[in-house]
Amino acid sequence: MGIKNNERTWKIFARAIDANRFHADLKEELSKVAGKVGMLAVRHVRQTIAGYGFTPNAELTVVLKGSNEPLKGTKGAELWNSVTYKVLSWNTVFVGVLRNSDQYNVALAVHNGSVIPVTDKMRGMFYYLWKASLKESDESGKTGVDWLTSDRARFLFEQYQDWKPLKASTTTIIIPERPFFDVAFSVKTFQDRIKKYWRGAIIRALKA
Repeated sequence: MGIKNNERTWKIFARAIDANRFHADLKEELSKVAGKVGMLAVRHVRQTIAGYGFTPNAELTVVLKGSNEPLKGTKGAELWNSVTYKVLSWNTVFVGVLRNSDQYNVALAVHNGSVIPVTDKMRGMFYYLWKASLKESDESGKTGVDWLTSDRARFLFEQYQDWKPLKASTTTIIIPERPFFDVAFSVKTFQDRIKKYWRGAIIRALKA
């Protein structure tokens, strides 16, 4: 009886000091909670966007989006809906906005703020939108939406019909920073909940 107990004790001890076995148990337990961590983070970021009180939208932005809620709106909730997570490995979870273009990053621009230089093309866009708003006709008979030659211009005019030309002194368009991720991830109660998930998984691996 004593020999059998000793053998069992030795097996338990051998498993306890088996680094490979512990690593396997740890990967298994952490993998189980990775998705939960991601879902919790996404929910918390969206709550932060909805309730923090970031810089209000400009008047034109309100018209085009159909809402005065920064980063969120009835016509432009793409950013809100794009906040997501992706389990990259057993101990790493990405939480953010997955880019869908190599040319621009809207999420980064509104998160950190951005200063956009006014180009001749942009100035021309505002000018023709203004001319369309006046409903004037030129010598060739162009009037209203006939001024608008691009699909983008026509889309903008459908949303808003009281455009003004950009002033000569307007050389930049400023997007104020709204650091929703930084704000969300700095909340201690949120950090503690995330730590609780990871810590629990580690403890279960140690108990195994």
